[in-house]
Amino acid sequence: MHHSDHVIPDQPRPLPDGPLYFVGVGGAGMSSIAQVLAERGRRIAGADPGIALVVKARLEAVGVEVYTQHDDSQLKDAVAVVVSDAIPAANPEVRAAQAKGLPIFRRPEVLGSIVNAGRGIAIAGTHGKTTTTGMVASILLAAGLDPTILIGGDLPAIGGNARNGKSEFVVAESCEAYDGFLYLHPEIAVVLNIEADHLDYHGTEEHVFDSFKRFIHQIKPKGTLIASEVNDALSRMFPAGSRIGDQNPHLGGIVSTGFAGDIWTEKFEAHNGGSAFVAVSGNDFHEPITLKVPGRHNVLNALAAIGVARTLGIAPEHLVAGLEAFTGTGRRFERIGQAQGVLIVDDYAHHPTEIRATLAAARSAYPDRRLVAVFQPHLPSRTRDLLDDFAGALTAADAVYVTDIYLAREQPIPGISSEVLVDRIQSRRPDLSSAYIADKNDLPPRLAAEVRDRDLVLTMGAGDIRAAGEGLLAILSTGDNHGG
Repeated sequence: MHHSDHVIPDQPRPLPDGPLYFVGVGGAGMSSIAQVLAERGRRIAGADPGIALVVKARLEAVGVEVYTQHDDSQLKDAVAVVVSDAIPAANPEVRAAQAKGLPIFRRPEVLGSIVNAGRGIAIAGTHGKTTTTGMVASILLAAGLDPTILIGGDLPAIGGNARNGKSEFVVAESCEAYDGFLYLHPEIAVVLNIEADHLDYHGTEEHVFDSFKRFIHQIKPKGTLIASEVNDALSRMFPAGSRIGDQNPHLGGIVSTGFAGDIWTEKFEAHNGGSAFVAVSGNDFHEPITLKVPGRHNVLNALAAIGVARTLGIAPEHLVAGLEAFTGTGRRFERIGQAQGVLIVDDYAHHPTEIRATLAAARSAYPDRRLVAVFQPHLPSRTRDLLDDFAGALTAADAVYVTDIYLAREQPIPGISSEVLVDRIQSRRPDLSSAYIADKNDLPPRLAAEVRDRDLVLTMGAGDIRAAGEGLLAILSTGDNHGG
């Protein structure tokens, strides 16, 4: 696909009313859109032979009909088809849609219709998009702004890559591949950095620059550009004498972020697997921030996210809380290793819906393994509010071990404990092997003594439960679990 193949219109076409069919529904970009539209009441179906089981479970939970093969009979009564850029033109479902005369939408065109209908915050650039989108989303959640979120990776706080919010705010990761981001007309655009990343399509760096220039030009009137000073691409795109603002008089503001921007940092240092820095803006903003994600690049991503928060007038305490709560956009269902026939997987499921989806995914991926769930509840308040729901979700395993609640930012709540949760599990399913292990450090030896060949051990939680899986792997790998 080369840039001469299609011109992106000034506005995305509106989606017709009725059922939609997604060809390649399992990808990060496609599944997030399918989920949001399904939660907004659309009937959605789609196919993807390579769909991850946890994604399939997540989509099915909101009513999406997911097929694991492409077949033109599956289009049924769809009024339009949404196609991933990764799908070849010869795909049988695409051909059937063409033969039926159905409108065919590219994924980013549908993203555009969601973003443009609200107060869109689009994060663009060659690197750091997913992380920065996650940081912006985390800040808006901390501020109680109830955003819709569409992100290219999984954000622990929302249990996946999508969230349908009730407010006007839409936070979206927007990729320049195939010029897809040119369907977007955001209120705030973040441009992190610009490199010739998708040259298979863009052909030349000049075309990359032209695309970003148009993207900036499409920010809504009185909107804001957040420009991260990561490299000199912006200064080369807008050489001296033709400043960004001169070429884009419609903008309400341009905020530069970086080590020498309008929002900058002092005292940056690596800290405990993350980093600590002081964010500074003007005379009135001087906030120490500790990130849980490591590296200088993540400080730059955080400064860009701060640019969005400051533009929206979000209070500094929410901004700091959102950034400090951000744990990265990790993968779901991460394989830690295998030893003595025991497979160990980690997942940050920390909400009943996610636990159900993760256990369902484990069941369908490994139907003949015994499923051992090792759960660390996250936050006393959430455990209290969803106690029965957690108990019900965990009964889908064959054995359950629960360790003490990860307090994070909260104080313990009297009467709310992991012991109470295990009691609820036992009363629901007395036949289930379930145990309360107060200290998570006792989990690896206890598990090592009780697991057996063909077990799948699944550590779950948003705290530090992954260490229990790693500890178990270490014991099994050295063979120290056979006593004496």
